[in-house]
Amino acid sequence: MTDNAIRLEAIDPLRSILLQALAGSGKTTVLSQRFLALLATVSEPEEILAITFTRKAAAEMRERVLRALDGQLDADDPMGRQWAQLRGAVLARSQARGWSTDDLPGRLRIQTIDSFNHELARAMPVLGRFQTSLQVVDDAGPLFHEAARRTLQALDAEPELAADADLLLQRLDNNSRRAEELLATLLASRERWMPTLVQHGPADIATAVESSLRRIVTGALQALGGMPADWLAEGAALARASSQHRERLGKPPGPWKHWLDPQARLATSLDQLPAWRTLADLALTQEGGVRKTITVTHGFPKEEKALKLRHANWAGQLLALPLGVQFLHDLATMPDPWLPTDERAAFAALGRILVRAVTELNLVFNEHGRVDHPQVAVTARQALVEEGAPTELAIRHMLRIRHLLVDEFQDVSPEQVRLLETLTTDWSPGDGRSLFLVGDPMQSIYLFRNSEVGLFLRVRERGIGSLQLEPLQLSRNFRSQARLVEWVNAAFPGIFPSAEDARRSAVAFLPSVAARPAEGATGVEIWPFDATTADQEAGRIADEIARLRVASTKKLRIAILVRDRSLAPPILAALHARAIPVLGADLAPLAAHASVQDLVALGSALLHAGDRTAWLAVLRAPFCGLQLADLALLCAGDPDALLVERIEDPQVLQVLSPDARQRLERCAPALRDAWRRRGSDGLDVAIRRLWQRLGGPDCCQDATEREAAAQFLIALHTLLEGQPRTDGQALAALAVRLRDARPPGSEGQGDLVEMMTIHHAKGLEWDIVFLPGLGKRAR
Repeated sequence: MTDNAIRLEAIDPLRSILLQALAGSGKTTVLSQRFLALLATVSEPEEILAITFTRKAAAEMRERVLRALDGQLDADDPMGRQWAQLRGAVLARSQARGWSTDDLPGRLRIQTIDSFNHELARAMPVLGRFQTSLQVVDDAGPLFHEAARRTLQALDAEPELAADADLLLQRLDNNSRRAEELLATLLASRERWMPTLVQHGPADIATAVESSLRRIVTGALQALGGMPADWLAEGAALARASSQHRERLGKPPGPWKHWLDPQARLATSLDQLPAWRTLADLALTQEGGVRKTITVTHGFPKEEKALKLRHANWAGQLLALPLGVQFLHDLATMPDPWLPTDERAAFAALGRILVRAVTELNLVFNEHGRVDHPQVAVTARQALVEEGAPTELAIRHMLRIRHLLVDEFQDVSPEQVRLLETLTTDWSPGDGRSLFLVGDPMQSIYLFRNSEVGLFLRVRERGIGSLQLEPLQLSRNFRSQARLVEWVNAAFPGIFPSAEDARRSAVAFLPSVAARPAEGATGVEIWPFDATTADQEAGRIADEIARLRVASTKKLRIAILVRDRSLAPPILAALHARAIPVLGADLAPLAAHASVQDLVALGSALLHAGDRTAWLAVLRAPFCGLQLADLALLCAGDPDALLVERIEDPQVLQVLSPDARQRLERCAPALRDAWRRRGSDGLDVAIRRLWQRLGGPDCCQDATEREAAAQFLIALHTLLEGQPRTDGQALAALAVRLRDARPPGSEGQGDLVEMMTIHHAKGLEWDIVFLPGLGKRAR
């Protein structure tokens, strides 16, 4: 089937589909066209719900749909005819149903998963189950640690939990800090384990864990059972011979002793696990590579040359079975599927502690007026299910929503899949309702946000609830030129697993087909040079960017993508040294910006007239601009004198330079008024007003500095909402903690080079991309 034919099938309103859309394949176009196709069939626009994972994706899809409805189609768009047909069908439906075209944009339900969860949570039928006033925070780390500390403190005071606390601390070498870190980490991922803990209870959680281990190990054994029969038979013969030699030589006991039993064999039942582990030991090194040499330690004495030759041939055959190597290594590193008594007791103790920790976390959330996104997601699903049955709210939503579209499905979490299962309860093919999921498991990068790419594979195989979905795949790449696509197709099969495995979240590589012709000499250039310091690599990148900017006849969109933020500072410094404008999104702390340093100084000065360091920083800042000699004269005399008073003292002004007197004539009234009014306005308002009155925005070097200042003031406003009392140290700490959060890839960036982490770059595109530091972890 051609790529165009697959696109037509993907927008068929009568079908429920799981679409794998490879990078650059036009996923947003398909989503938008399916939305329009559905809009031409429904009774009301609200019957369609499109869910994305980012505001940017939702805004892009909404804009695409609205542009199509307004007839603002690109004349060069190869899909122009398709857009026009869909627009005509929607307008005809709108006229037939009496929809107001002016109201239609506001009736399109295209929103993020978080906003949809908030909508459900706010609609909870029982007051008090969710406080709509709670602020949702992206980083709840401090709240998790507070709940963990309070949990550990409470355990000492509660006799029924004291023994559990002792057991936990014993296993952590009585290190309370490690215990706090463990509980905080578990609270951050509670959506993964809470359902199991609630279902089984602390006393039986070990049984559930053991059952899960048995399923995993059994699955691994079954996979190994599919290895070539002759290779397995030879492996069994070698294992038996090895065990007999080890027994005769008095080797320490191990899984190999299992082969002394005549009934030992390579069956896929759990009782034969030692047999397989012996095989893994003979086949692989501890690092997981194929074993090239075998010694007496493994039951192969020197005189047994024929046996060693057989092993060499057998191991050599394994080199042609990369999937078998992976399965054997997995099995060798898996824990035992049976838990000892002491481990079962530890699981029960930890389960009881976690129940208390979750209770403490909910109290901390309420006290601080904050929650995290998983809490909202859980509350949203609770709004739809009561004692296993759909609630009235769920029934209303399920009757209202007839078509559901989900973007970036490879990044869903288990809780989000459960939400989809609830929303599609009792849906079936042919009943007039449809589910459309689109994503690419090769692009899954959000494991740290509890996403599980294995869910994509499981849903493709089993469906959502009782609803089966048709798998489709788009492979044409419209984003990258042919040489880049060809290079990726050649390089990445060796990086990805050779076969898919939902249990291990293993995703196989699928090649793309380039839709754009080859451009330039090459698609990928590798610089294999020895960089003894990060500055050498940074200098090479900066020099190359400078060369490209001079050589190009057009403004190039250039990006530098780093694995982690530690790689960014030397590159930023090298670009600044060459006067190359750069936007370091979410890399450098806002405290690195001069404008933010000035705002921190203004705030600290307004908070405390005696903070001489802050007042000197304000007077030295470019919007005041006093020289160091004049600042020294201001500080001369009484060390306890307040600078806010001395800058208007005629006797003090007499000793200053004419330049300083002229500057203070302009600045001093603004500083005096702000100091006297400091209690009438919020601190963020006072800082903003004073900064603007002094001319702070005009003193910024560029738009980057002005934007950093704006971000700091917004964050300060949020901080003061939850913590009205603050000080200069808190302002400085806020500036250090915050990072440039301007959206990358936005329009109007001019000739800026954009630098960001690889995670932030997902879905964006540039003319040229640099990837520094790729060899650092390999060394």
